[in-house]
Amino acid sequence: MADTTGAAVVSSSRLTGEAKLGSAELITEEIVSGERRTVIRGVPDADAGTVLLRGGSRSVLDEVHRSVEDALGALDALFETGNVVPGGGAVELSLRQHVDGAATHTSDRRQMAIRGFADAFERIPLVLAQNAGQSPVDALTRLRERHARGDHAAGVDAFTGGVIDAREAGVLDPLGVKRRAIDAATDVVTSILTIDGAVAVSGQFDD
Repeated sequence: MADTTGAAVVSSSRLTGEAKLGSAELITEEIVSGERRTVIRGVPDADAGTVLLRGGSRSVLDEVHRSVEDALGALDALFETGNVVPGGGAVELSLRQHVDGAATHTSDRRQMAIRGFADAFERIPLVLAQNAGQSPVDALTRLRERHARGDHAAGVDAFTGGVIDAREAGVLDPLGVKRRAIDAATDVVTSILTIDGAVAVSGQFDD
């Protein structure tokens, strides 16, 4: 409430004063979803706010809550870095092309690992097209063709499964979120491969 009204929190009533008071046009107590809630309105310089979520069932409400948290997290990351990249799988497909190109310069067995890493990036546009109820193979084929022509902002339209210019359509991802997601996924895979290798070696000793 202090953040909302601009008031200062004090430990004693003797410390109150006009400088410690906040302001609001209206403060009421209302019944919201069967519970009494204090509602503050008319606070132009508020540093806090409330998002009221509703859903027909607990599972629906949990999904809405998760979506709002994701959106707020992405917004926070955007303010943190101030940079965005095209969404819809555009970045992932561009990364796939770059990583796959690096594999051609490797002559030993590491080439297989590099190509596997590159193929993993294609899962993002594939899943986006699949979630849109479209053929993921057709969407990926069209997306590859656009990127091969140099259209690196081409991404999957999550509503139709078609290919759009994500930058022009306003489908953008915060750079910080994208970077952290790729770093985290890479760390997990590296850990799994390391553990698997350790188990394989220990198994040889057991034999």
